[in-house]
Amino acid sequence: MSLLGSLAACGGGGGGSDGGVSAGGVSAEADATVARPSVTEAARFLTQATPGYTSADLSAVVANGYAAWLNTQFALPRGQGHCAWLDAHGYNASANIFSTAGLDNTIWRKLISAGDPLRQRMVLALSEICVVSVLGVNASWRQYAVAHYLDLLEANAFGNYRQLLQDISLSPAMGYYLTFRGSAKANAKTGSQPDENYARELMQLFTIGLVQLNPDGTAKTRADGTALETYTQADVTGLARVFTGWNVDVSGLTSPYPADFQQRPMVSVAAQYETGSKTFLGKTIAAGTPAMDALNQALDTLFQHPN
Repeated sequence: MSLLGSLAACGGGGGGSDGGVSAGGVSAEADATVARPSVTEAARFLTQATPGYTSADLSAVVANGYAAWLNTQFALPRGQGHCAWLDAHGYNASANIFSTAGLDNTIWRKLISAGDPLRQRMVLALSEICVVSVLGVNASWRQYAVAHYLDLLEANAFGNYRQLLQDISLSPAMGYYLTFRGSAKANAKTGSQPDENYARELMQLFTIGLVQLNPDGTAKTRADGTALETYTQADVTGLARVFTGWNVDVSGLTSPYPADFQQRPMVSVAAQYETGSKTFLGKTIAAGTPAMDALNQALDTLFQHPN
C-alpha cells in the first residue's frame, strides 16, 4: 500500500494527466501521447500536491508535465528535521522542559519554506489521518515528542504504509496521545484491563475503517441493506492485549530526562506485557509470543486486510 496512490489523480479534469506513480518504486512514468496540462490544470494539481507553490513551479508543470515534476520531487533530499532544528535553536535548554516552545516555529518553517513541497504536503496529509496533538502529550519535552513524530511522517512520506504503522506505533507521541504508553496486562485483583484506545483508533481511523468494503470502495451490506462492520468490541479487546507493556525508553538516562528520550522508540516492559494469546479479526497470536513479534503480526494482519 503506497502513500503515493492518490497523486496520479491530482491533475483532474480532461486528459491532462501524463503519468502515474509506479507500483514498483518512487517514480512517475510519463505518457508522451497525452497533452501537457493547461495552466488551470497545473494550478489545481499543485494546490493538491504542495502546501503552496510559486510561478516557477507552475511553469515547470505546464512545460514538463506531472511526471517530471513528481520525479524531481521524489529525488529531493530531506531538509533539516524538526528535532534537529529545535536543538540548533536552543530549545533543548532545561527552561523549555515543560513547554511547547519552538514547535509552531519549526512546523511553519517546513510548510512555508522547505525545498521539498510534495514531501511536506504528504506529511500534512498523514498528520491529518494518523493524528497526534501536543496538547495530548502529557509529558516533559512534549514539543520534541511531536517534532519527532513529524520527522517520522517525513521519513515515510514516499514509503510504505506498513512501515509507517510500525514507526508511529512505537513513537512516544502516539503512546502518550492515544494513552497506551504504560498500558498493563489485566489484573484480576484490581480489575484493571488493558487500555483500548489505540487498538480502536488503529483499526477505525488508521487502517480498516468501520465498515467492510467491496473492491470498488462501496460498503458490503446485509440482506436488509445495513453495512457490515469491520470489527467488534471483542476485536478491540483482543488487539489491545498486543499494546500492553510499551513505554518510553529512558535507559541510561538520569531524571530529569533530556529531550532525547522523546526521540527513542518505545520499548517493551516485560512485567506489564500480556503474554497470553491475543485474538482479533480472525487472527490468533499464540501465547508466549514476544512483544515485538506480536506487534508485527498485528500490524501485518491490519495491513493485509481487504479494506
